[in-house]
Amino acid sequence: MNGGVPSKKLNETLLNILDDLESDSNLLDNSDNIKYIISLLGA
Repeated sequence: MNGGVPSKKLNETLLNILDDLESDSNLLDNSDNIKYIISLLGA
């Protein structure tokens, strides 16, 4: 993030993840996927 504003690349990555989850919610069964999403969100 730059000054509290997410980068365009980060937004695109998160949008792609949401699209993938819309198609296959079983992706959340993989703990590595969850960890990756959390790391992107900075949580």
